[in-house]
Amino acid sequence: IAANICLYENRGNGGAQMSQNEILTGTGTASTPVGKPTFDADQLFREHKDSVVGLSDVVALGPNQIPVTLGSGFAIDKVGYGTSVDCRFATDNHVISTVTDKAKLTTPDGQSYPFEVELHDSANDLAILKVKGLPSSQCQPLELVEDERALGSSDSVLKLGARTGTVGSTAGAVETYFERRLAAHLPLLPGEDPGRSMVSVITQDRNSQSGDSGGPILRADGKVVAIMEAEGIGVIAGTPSAALAQDLASVKAGAGSD
Repeated sequence: IAANICLYENRGNGGAQMSQNEILTGTGTASTPVGKPTFDADQLFREHKDSVVGLSDVVALGPNQIPVTLGSGFAIDKVGYGTSVDCRFATDNHVISTVTDKAKLTTPDGQSYPFEVELHDSANDLAILKVKGLPSSQCQPLELVEDERALGSSDSVLKLGARTGTVGSTAGAVETYFERRLAAHLPLLPGEDPGRSMVSVITQDRNSQSGDSGGPILRADGKVVAIMEAEGIGVIAGTPSAALAQDLASVKAGAGSD
């Protein structure tokens, strides 16, 4: 099993840039739930698009302030009740690792908010953000699957992201799980675990999906099974959501970043 793929983006580009010469080879099996629901990409998109957000920043170019797309994210936890809540969002650590104090999170209604980074998980390239005082209607957490290998080969999935400024989607089928170290010739990020698990997905969209890094990858029941991290021609790769579920539990327990 092989896929042409390359990981990570340059800051401000908003998406991982893939190399057609990079080969990922992985092996592994995953259990497929009995009686799993029918995959309906259109229904999944309608039901879960409002959980996805865009992330942006501003960089100085001489006297000008230039807005740049960083990537995407999605709601994972709502804190509080009423019309205004604190909301936690997940994304890739490399998406927000060098943000300025002008960075913003944009919800599906087009409103932008400052955010704080609650947790950096550099080992798994994950991060958790918090927006305080968000309208409750704009915080719609997605459920995380805690099984690291929750998908079987050829299982259908849907990736959501906000690369165009509005939420879009790309359907695909699982290729394989693999260890990060098998992405030969690609430098590890600072603190990244070379033995961590990733999953590759063959997609129906062969166009660039730059800007969707940090978006959720959903299985047929609408639960998050991975966080998008990289893209190539007809392929994406993500971090299994089990790692994010552990990070969220740590944040709730009061633990800090790595």
